[in-house]
Amino acid sequence: MEELLEILKGARPDVDFENEEALIDDGILVSFDIIYIVNAINEAFDI
Repeated sequence: MEELLEILKGARPDVDFENEEALIDDGILVSFDIIYIVNAINEAFDI
């Protein structure tokens, strides 16, 4: 879980991912953030 939180913080260090519930609906994450996150997860976990 910590590794995933680090990936998320790498995308948007200004966001509190542990407490935020509507990242997309509230417009906190945009499409480029999502692409970054998916790519980072792919590299970290070899998915």
